[in-house]
Amino acid sequence: MSARSRVPELRFRGFLGEWEEEKLKEVVTFIGTGKSTFNLSTKKVGNKLYPVLGSRAVIGYDSEYDYLGNFILTARVGENAGKLYTYSGKVKISDNTVYIQTENLDYFYYFLTKFDLSKLAFGTGQPLIKSSELSNLKLFLPNKQEQTKIGNYFQNLDKLIEQKEKKHQKLGQLKKAMLEKMFPKEGATTPEIRFQGFSGEWEEKRLGDIAIFTKGKGISKADITHDGKMLCVRYGELYTKYNEVISILYSKTNSDINMVYSEENDILMPTSDVTPTGLATASALSQSGIVLGGDILIIRSHEIINRFFSYFVKGHKAKIIKLVSGTTVFHLYAKDIENLYLHLPKKAEQVAIANYFQKLDHLIDLQNQELKKLKNIKKASLAKMFV
Repeated sequence: MSARSRVPELRFRGFLGEWEEEKLKEVVTFIGTGKSTFNLSTKKVGNKLYPVLGSRAVIGYDSEYDYLGNFILTARVGENAGKLYTYSGKVKISDNTVYIQTENLDYFYYFLTKFDLSKLAFGTGQPLIKSSELSNLKLFLPNKQEQTKIGNYFQNLDKLIEQKEKKHQKLGQLKKAMLEKMFPKEGATTPEIRFQGFSGEWEEKRLGDIAIFTKGKGISKADITHDGKMLCVRYGELYTKYNEVISILYSKTNSDINMVYSEENDILMPTSDVTPTGLATASALSQSGIVLGGDILIIRSHEIINRFFSYFVKGHKAKIIKLVSGTTVFHLYAKDIENLYLHLPKKAEQVAIANYFQKLDHLIDLQNQELKKLKNIKKASLAKMFV
């Protein structure tokens, strides 16, 4: 090995010198396969029962323990072979689990995560990892002080990622709850939660009585160019790129007199999919002059704020699914959705509700972006902080 290959690309200040090559079994306490027998209980009662560690997680509890320490664990056989988790304490370990016992838990966990133990697995139907193969794994190691520094760094990074994931999840749960509470439930004429200043019953309307329906026209691959003259929305993008409100337009197309163009306040829905659930989606497009592709149902109404309707659909998927027709391929045409009944407040309240959900979506998107950044930082750090 060259001297350069013994030094990581990214390193904490104050640490110098080459890393030393070692076998994993020489620098950890023990590597082996679990040998516990146990009487499994699914519940922990007080401090009397000890965790039984399986191939991916705690699988139950027992009244005694066989092992004490810090453990890195993975499945010995099967699709989870090479997928790691950690546990510290008094435990039993099942015989389908390979474990590493070590004092420096964090460093070796993140090193092995970066290494990807699945590379040691052999076999196709049931991949297998042997503790003997793992024992002889060669690695380059810094001194214990640098190991601790690296392990602490990744542990803190994972804590930040976990916090962001929880915030993102809570915001998603809040949105789901508010979609249920800010629209009237079945049989009701007012919502459970309402903004201050709004009162009175919402008026039930049949969509076909307050809207007109039209369809987009097919856009061929030849129409799509990087330097095209017109922005467009294509059928597939309603599933892959857009949520309830279309904010960024992705495609360009050459202009054609036969194309269908959007109007302000348009509601776009897909007209075919392989599942009924896929059709229970709507996107609000607030820009006129956009080319609309085929298999897009366009709903236009002067009584409905398009953003309000798209959030209504998000919270009332079951009502839309009931209108879907087809068996192998499912469809939602104008003749189907014109029979949708919904309760509508005045436009000012529609706008207030739509604005609330847009702000919530913005917060969800910000959390998602921050989460992606942290995960990218972790990925880059794993690649650069180990030899």
